[in-house]
Amino acid sequence: MNSNAMRNAESLDLLIVDDHKLVLTGMRRLLEDHPIIGTITEASSGEQAVELATNRKFGAVVMDLVLPGMDGIEACRKLLAMHSDLPVVVLAGKLENEDVRSLLVAGVRGYITKGCDASEMLQAIETVVAGDQHMSAVVAREFAFDMLNGR
Repeated sequence: MNSNAMRNAESLDLLIVDDHKLVLTGMRRLLEDHPIIGTITEASSGEQAVELATNRKFGAVVMDLVLPGMDGIEACRKLLAMHSDLPVVVLAGKLENEDVRSLLVAGVRGYITKGCDASEMLQAIETVVAGDQHMSAVVAREFAFDMLNGR
């Protein structure tokens, strides 16, 4: 689904998960004026994200991996066990290839690093909501080289 089609669709109920208030505030500011984004809910831990998703189905989730308590990988597994079609974008400082493999198996469809710009984050959200996969160029390149080298 392209941006124009999404603009005509219902607005997206988005959950953003990060344990740094400044990062949450920054993401909220970047996302809140985008035409497809409706309600933005914040969580600062994996446990809080899972608890929120127990009582509510979000249109998409942007999840940090490094969180206190339950990490982002386990939170993604639990969220996707509850809602297997939930579009999830993982946002991490650095994505290790073993993490990418675990997340792929769990059903995560989006992978971006915190070094990306706002347009890539929005593109990743739009892409996974449309049912496709998005992997930032940095993550895809490292993952491909490791696969080619048998790692």
